[in-house]
Amino acid sequence: MATPSEIKNKARSINSNNQDISLGRDRCKDYVNNSQTWWKADAGKVFRNQYNEIHNEIKSLNNKIRNLESCTTSLSNNVQRAENERQIKQREQNRKNSYSVK
Repeated sequence: MATPSEIKNKARSINSNNQDISLGRDRCKDYVNNSQTWWKADAGKVFRNQYNEIHNEIKSLNNKIRNLESCTTSLSNNVQRAENERQIKQREQNRKNSYSVK
């Protein structure tokens, strides 16, 4: 089973990759919007409109990835909590066993 630290590292990696995707998405949006300066025909408008649809889909995916990162962080916290509880129970059991031996 993965440790809480490993899970948190995965969450950080998810977040980092999502930020990279967002930066790329925004960079592409700038390039597409800049096409207005040199692509004046209707085809340019269609291109920009179609890209806006893609841009919105990518934003939706970014939101889903952000949710994945949040769930992964939450999982890490829950695993850590369970590990802490397990250790407490183990210490209590060890104490009981040591009293039984005496």
